[in-house]
Amino acid sequence: MTQTSIESGSTVLPASTYQFVLVLNGAADLDDADHDALHEAGCDDAVLSRVDGVFYLDFDREASSRSQAVLSAIEDVESVFGVGTCHLQNDPR
Repeated sequence: MTQTSIESGSTVLPASTYQFVLVLNGAADLDDADHDALHEAGCDDAVLSRVDGVFYLDFDREASSRSQAVLSAIEDVESVFGVGTCHLQNDPR
């Protein structure tokens, strides 16, 4: 976790970079258009990988809290694939 700041209106809030993994539920395959859509939705801070047919998005997301980082990433992914299409991996980091 690294420390930076995020501007909110005229206030500068302390921010950190949080690392976490989202798992895509039931995604059979993703094409270039899906990759582009994720990037445009704000997931340019994630690396997409596939292991045993399951897609993972490994995030390094800057936010003022871990929960804000995770929730914003879920919102970004669900804006592309729909509600309920991902969940947080239980990650012991």
